[in-house]
Amino acid sequence: MARQKEHKSNNRQPHPVDVYAGKRLRERRLILDINQRTLAERAGDITYQQLQKYEIAANRISASRLYEFSKALGVPVTYFFEGFTEDGRKDGKSRTGDQLPDIEDPVTRRQSLKLVRAYYDIADPDMRKAFLDMVRACGRASPE
Repeated sequence: MARQKEHKSNNRQPHPVDVYAGKRLRERRLILDINQRTLAERAGDITYQQLQKYEIAANRISASRLYEFSKALGVPVTYFFEGFTEDGRKDGKSRTGDQLPDIEDPVTRRQSLKLVRAYYDIADPDMRKAFLDMVRACGRASPE
């Protein structure tokens, strides 16, 4: 019986807070343009595979590990919980059914972050404005 219970726990659905904290961990890592291997080294004695498991909530992040991640990423520990409330509501929007909180933000996608970094690498303010105007015009011209 104990073996059966142990097997069931390995197939558990991750708790919404674990999913949220993992997404926030990945989000911050991408914003800072840090790869998984580098963050794993900075956070202590873990592998990048373990970090992957934290980010997808396959494994829970212990309090001490969360503390190490907060130091490595330059954020307070509370960063990993900001925007998530106990009743499953986020930013005033209610969840439906068992849907987990979705914090995927287009701004935190790798391609978006590269675009923003490239934009700020343009030294000439006039050229930067012209580039922004061009991107806006392209967006208006795109079919939806």
